[in-house]
Amino acid sequence: MLKKCIILVTNRPYLAKCEETIRQLLTNGYYQDDIVIVIGDDLKDYDFNYQNEKIIVKYFPDIDRTNIIKILSDKPIGDGRVFTKTFQWHKVHCFDLFFKQWDVCLYIDAGMHIFNNINVFFDLDWKNSLLAHSDSYPFYNWTLNFQFDGEQFSDLYNELNNKYNMDVDYFQSGILLYDTNIIENDTKDEILRLSEKYINSKTNEQGIMNLHFNIIKQIWRPVDIKIGEDFLYDYWERDGNHHSKYVMLKYPQTL
Repeated sequence: MLKKCIILVTNRPYLAKCEETIRQLLTNGYYQDDIVIVIGDDLKDYDFNYQNEKIIVKYFPDIDRTNIIKILSDKPIGDGRVFTKTFQWHKVHCFDLFFKQWDVCLYIDAGMHIFNNINVFFDLDWKNSLLAHSDSYPFYNWTLNFQFDGEQFSDLYNELNNKYNMDVDYFQSGILLYDTNIIENDTKDEILRLSEKYINSKTNEQGIMNLHFNIIKQIWRPVDIKIGEDFLYDYWERDGNHHSKYVMLKYPQTL
């Protein structure tokens, strides 16, 4: 029998959003399998009492970005999330060996709105792959090199473009559906190593995850947009569609 898991990553400020997403997974999403809540230092001693054996709380220590933040303070990049949303790096723990006890994992951002049966995601062809939504959908006019700063860190930017083909589509890290076979002994360490080298990633872990899974490993595939007449996921509704047509949305406009 397929062992599947949904992962949410949260710190204390996002805990209420995380718990609301879990509630919707269990009701609107008809989900009955394991849910892992990945937490960091600020929730390490929090009294979680879910009364549900399927909800597992997994602690990982915060990733220390102190030295990198000092460098970026002198050379700020992007929209400021490198300072205000450093906990996004905790998402890297989704590729810890801990998760190999399941066959397939679906990571979703805390605060995601679930409207319909989430189990359809596990029916997709995720074998030996990481499936995620294209960040440039539906216009496809952004490429991966836009995720890295080339003004403050021209040397790193040029190195990336000389070493890799960065003129390619790339994925959002808001949802990630993946075969746990892609988790190797050094996967998490490799992602962290890349993050410490290419500190010019403007969207924290998103650019670095793309560098690893999309460019180096070449195992990313865009997640299906629709199944039949219904949409699987989007940032928000498009073309006049109602939220009820989606399995999940990040920022629904028709609620």
